[in-house]
Amino acid sequence: MNSKEFDFRVHYWVALNLYCGIPGSEGRIEIKSDGDVAIMFILHTALRVIDLYLEIDDVVAMDSGMGGSGSGSASGSGHTVGKGKAPNLYREVLDEYLDINWNEVNDEPNDAGEGEEAYSLTESDDEEWVSGKDAGGGSESSSDGEFIIMEANEDDRDEGLSYYQSGDELDPYSSGEEQDVEAINVERYMRGDLFEVKEGEKINFKRGMLFEDVKHFREVLKDYAIEKGFKLVRDKNEKVRVTAHCGSDGCEWRIHASPLPDRVTFQVKSLGPDHTCVHVTRNIEANSTWIAKRLLGKLKSDPEMKLDAMHDELVEKYSVEVGRMPLYRAKRKAMEWIEGSHSRSYAKLPSYAVEVRSTNPGSLIKMELQRIAPNMNLPTFKRLFISFAAIQSGFKEGCRPFIGVDGCHLKGPYGGVLLSAVALDGDSGLYPLAFAVVESECTNSWKFFLYLLHTIIEDTCNCKPWTFMSDGQKGIEIALQQILPEAHHRRCCRHLFNNFKSKFPGVKLRRQFWAAARAYNEVNFKFAMEQIQAVSKDAVAWMMQLPLEQWARHRFDPRVKSDHITNNLVESFNHWIGSARSKPILSLVDSIRVKIMGMMHKRFEKGNTWPSRVAPTVMKKLVKIKQDARLCKVTFGGGEAYEVIDEGKINIVNLGIRTCCCKMWDISGVPCKHATAVITSKRMSIEDYCDSYYSNGRYLMAYGEIIHPIHDESMWPEAPGDAVQPPPLRRKPGRPRKNRVREDDEGAAPTSIMRRSNTVRCCICKEIGHNKRTCQRAPVRGGKGKGTTQRTTMGRGHKKGASDGVFLIAGSMT
Repeated sequence: MNSKEFDFRVHYWVALNLYCGIPGSEGRIEIKSDGDVAIMFILHTALRVIDLYLEIDDVVAMDSGMGGSGSGSASGSGHTVGKGKAPNLYREVLDEYLDINWNEVNDEPNDAGEGEEAYSLTESDDEEWVSGKDAGGGSESSSDGEFIIMEANEDDRDEGLSYYQSGDELDPYSSGEEQDVEAINVERYMRGDLFEVKEGEKINFKRGMLFEDVKHFREVLKDYAIEKGFKLVRDKNEKVRVTAHCGSDGCEWRIHASPLPDRVTFQVKSLGPDHTCVHVTRNIEANSTWIAKRLLGKLKSDPEMKLDAMHDELVEKYSVEVGRMPLYRAKRKAMEWIEGSHSRSYAKLPSYAVEVRSTNPGSLIKMELQRIAPNMNLPTFKRLFISFAAIQSGFKEGCRPFIGVDGCHLKGPYGGVLLSAVALDGDSGLYPLAFAVVESECTNSWKFFLYLLHTIIEDTCNCKPWTFMSDGQKGIEIALQQILPEAHHRRCCRHLFNNFKSKFPGVKLRRQFWAAARAYNEVNFKFAMEQIQAVSKDAVAWMMQLPLEQWARHRFDPRVKSDHITNNLVESFNHWIGSARSKPILSLVDSIRVKIMGMMHKRFEKGNTWPSRVAPTVMKKLVKIKQDARLCKVTFGGGEAYEVIDEGKINIVNLGIRTCCCKMWDISGVPCKHATAVITSKRMSIEDYCDSYYSNGRYLMAYGEIIHPIHDESMWPEAPGDAVQPPPLRRKPGRPRKNRVREDDEGAAPTSIMRRSNTVRCCICKEIGHNKRTCQRAPVRGGKGKGTTQRTTMGRGHKKGASDGVFLIAGSMT
């Protein structure tokens, strides 16, 4: 057929056949129904292009006089196209198969005649198409379902302009009439219920159910296997398909899912009947990762949650039994998700330092790095020092010039030591001044810490008598002498006493040691030393090795107004941070920041509610001192001097210079009972004679500044330079120790006293204080050589005392 045989004054019926190519072969299938379309997409699941073929089966001419119904009829209501205006689809098909020259057709003149009405549009037809109304008028829909344009009146247009609503909140996926054709085609095959389960509801699979991706489907399938309590066997577990069935004999449950044409969304394609197997409580699907995800919220609110509590939670909520080792691993994973990784947290420290400096100007943060083998080109963490500006200002204005320094070991895999400097406020509350994370307690690390601490107080060193108290750790004596030679140094009497009692045992010596250390005046000190010398002269010589200014209270500087002889304030700080010592370094330092920030706010609010002019702890002391002062006899001596007789001894009190010969008022800053007797006899307020460090005004000055919050980690600025690497691993083999090592005279921990008696006797060595499980001389199972210990156990059916149930000590038996 050529162009000369083709008459464009009539309609043509074109019969087309649609074929689809088969991937991997030259064959093709004919598309006749919806089922064929589904098969076509299944064959092309992993492909992006589908080859379709159109073939013209027959062309039939229909003139204007032929009857018929439908859009193909010449007399139908469908619009015909004029000469040379054929639609693009028909034009391309006819051009390919009929070899028509469209230029010749368009140049052919029109002949007005009877057939012109069959393919030309009249003005009336054009008006009907535009208005969308038939001759009868008033109808808004056409009889053949054609698209209709309705013309809005002026009132409707005004109303639409006066109130506009985008509708994005109602259907965020809809884009009106201008939707992408490809998106519409993909949406046609995403028909199904999207998986959604609420808290407390059971998981139910349905055929055609949609999942976000293969990972989402795998997670739901694991939860379903644990919830139903059956053994899950995965036949196929790939990115393009997941097939699984129940591992119990006789159970026909099976599921298969694969992705949709978008290659991301997963859909359940086939689903077998319900389970007929027996529910099991032990399921290998409940691994440590699954347990960590399910108990993440519980562990976040209660990091100290015990393994037994975790086990009970899983049994009650999921009816699944797990061992202790998976629970231990699950807790470790969950805490790593909550607090971060120990190794990766070091790389975030530079950004954290930049964020703290920007939100808290004036804060001192210094980090020391080193380059060690084998990564000499990468910086490795060594030390970190942090002190906040609000703490520095409050310490200088409202606290006594007394600082306790100490270190405690960190419990993470990288070890390290946390050095801290703690002061006391007017209410004898802990006031953390600075802290640092160092590699160990040595001279260099203490120099690093004290040097940066000296930069905080160096502007007041000449006007305040700074005093430092320590436990006498390694290197701290040398570091104090080199960095702070003008400061006084005290030694913790608790640690001195531990060394003293190991060399000089005896109850009397122990009591007199503390009597000498706590004496406020030289008379009482000499009396206690004489009592010690009467028992052991070597003990007196040992005590006098250290300067008295370091441990004897009567030799303390009275300007400091602190009578502390122990370093318990830093020990209390180490206990206050609690479990933070086992966290990653970033979580450690930030948790300390949060604790201090909350402490400052609470104490400032508490200071505003004080009913008295001095701290509540001082008021409690004054109440007791008042009771003791009632037994004192006061005699006025003249001016501001008074003579007070207490237990037959005369004490001189001077209210003008606020001194007493007992030295308690001078050293502590709180009136002693002799001064209190004088003050009450004159009907004056004792609070007025307390040192200003204990006043409400000084307390509010200490907590007047605030530590500003910092932004979320995702908003921290990036610090320049290479990522900081963690230090070498220092974790010892075995389970890390959580509780500190107690002294022999401290006794057991409070939680252990209720569980275990203090008179436990070992059945092997017959000593008190441990049992056979922790005995260091317990027999070793299986030893055969000389000098070893062999233990053999009695098997079932053997009588007690049989020859195979004896112990062979040192490889021989007598």
